[in-house]
Amino acid sequence: MSAWHAQTAGALDVISGVIHDAWFDIDDVDHDATARTLTLPFAQEWGLVEDAETPEAELVAVTWRYREEKVPFMRGLLRIAEIRDVELGRDIGDAASLLGLRFDDRTSRLTIDGVSGAFVVTVDVLDVTCELSRDVVALYVRRRHGRLLGGISEVPLWD
Repeated sequence: MSAWHAQTAGALDVISGVIHDAWFDIDDVDHDATARTLTLPFAQEWGLVEDAETPEAELVAVTWRYREEKVPFMRGLLRIAEIRDVELGRDIGDAASLLGLRFDDRTSRLTIDGVSGAFVVTVDVLDVTCELSRDVVALYVRRRHGRLLGGISEVPLWD
């Protein structure tokens, strides 16, 4: 397992890079008010961890329009501790893809940006952990490469 920990705004840049373009399911996000934590499971492509044994993508189809692969994504977990308040924007789950993290020292607000919205978390102190499990497939993504697609298209295969 690979892990990153941030207690300063500057340290969040590395974690933002890890979660950028990661897939997640809004229904899997867990806010535990008693433990004062927010956990957000996600799926990220293996290429971020160089020493991990990367499972092969499975070739599904080749047509004159595109090449389609079934690509495995590894399991990740973003954990935020010392939470005072959470604004769980339901619209963040519409695109199901993460962009990064931002922290405002003045207001103690951590923003988890997604393609279609954001979570805003108010914390007592900044305490963010990100983990990637190198040996666990979280989900598969259908990836199509083609000229008519304008490059690459991806769709998570949740089931």
